[in-house]
Amino acid sequence: MSAAERYLRMNARELRLELEELYAAYAGCLDEDRFEDWPEFFTDECTYKIIPRENVERGLPLATWFSEGKNGLRDRVVAIRKTMLYAPRYVRRLDPATATVSVGSLEDLAADGLIARGTIWSAGTPPVAGTRLDVRIRHRHRALPARLVEACGDVTRVRFEESGPAVTPGQAAVFYRGDLVAGGGWIAQATA
Repeated sequence: MSAAERYLRMNARELRLELEELYAAYAGCLDEDRFEDWPEFFTDECTYKIIPRENVERGLPLATWFSEGKNGLRDRVVAIRKTMLYAPRYVRRLDPATATVSVGSLEDLAADGLIARGTIWSAGTPPVAGTRLDVRIRHRHRALPARLVEACGDVTRVRFEESGPAVTPGQAAVFYRGDLVAGGGWIAQATA
């Protein structure tokens, strides 16, 4: 069965989960500085453009980055690695509704906690405020020690015991108590 046929047979929930996994893998690839793997998220025949918001708002089509085809993306990665000086950028926000990825500096990502929405607790109810949790905010990052500040309905707020990097709205937050998954939700915002 082709990938297209597989996607056509998915229900809305399966498709949403598939897309969320894709967005998380894409952001993780960029966050983890695995630029050489990045072109694999595209088809061989593709066009990739970055047009500054100001240009879009003014109706100007000038792109600051324009690549055609996967080989064009690979060439750009080599240029970035070998010839360009640039400040590293990190994914700050994913907006699946508009297919927008917002980036910033590492300092832009520092947070003392987060607010998650759509939280589901494994036990059916949240732990009491003050409970120590470990929070994983990236698939390959270590879990961050935190305290539950409050959980009201499906909204959860936690405060990290140390400043947490890379808190990115749109990504998943998984809450652990030891080795057990206590719950999880979607990061709505970082808190400072």
